Amino acid sequence: MIVECARRFAPELDARFFLSFWETKRFEIFEGARQIVRDAASEMHAASVPTSAETVSTGIDGQDPQLDSTRCDQLLRGTGRVAQEITNISADDVELMRRAYRSLDPDPHVARDRSLRNDCMKANFNSGHRDFDGASRRCDCVLSEMDRLPQDQLDDWFAKARSGAPAQMTVQPWWSDLAPKLQACSALK
Repeated sequence: MIVECARRFAPELDARFFLSFWETKRFEIFEGARQIVRDAASEMHAASVPTSAETVSTGIDGQDPQLDSTRCDQLLRGTGRVAQEITNISADDVELMRRAYRSLDPDPHVARDRSLRNDCMKANFNSGHRDFDGASRRCDCVLSEMDRLPQDQLDDWFAKARSGAPAQMTVQPWWSDLAPKLQACSALK
């Protein structure tokens, strides 16, 4: 549905931006769903069950959910019920998927890094850099440079930034070393 909405209402834009933004917000849920499906498949010796965001959002039977301009507009703007839910999945199902993901004892840096990459991709998109592949290269570079920072300090900054507390990146002890590297990343095509 996400890709179809993007194609229908913004054909000049690369739909991969919208799909990546949507998937990142639901990363924990999709990873939990993958875990649940994998476990069920191994128990039942099932051949396979589609688990991609595209398949989940278009339905298991491959049919498009009802597309209309209101639903697409809500989805692309991140408002309304459609932005919060996956078709035919209840709140209990979502919580089950989250618990399945957390039971894997995931590295907390995975979710942090996905969020940081998503923020970088949104910044590229919002500033008019609409080449998805170029934005991906720049954001991969940014994450690579941030990976070299003291992770405990990066974690502290990230937690403050996410909580709404004042946490300017430019006043962090590692900023002076990071800034020229980020400039080099932003120059990538």
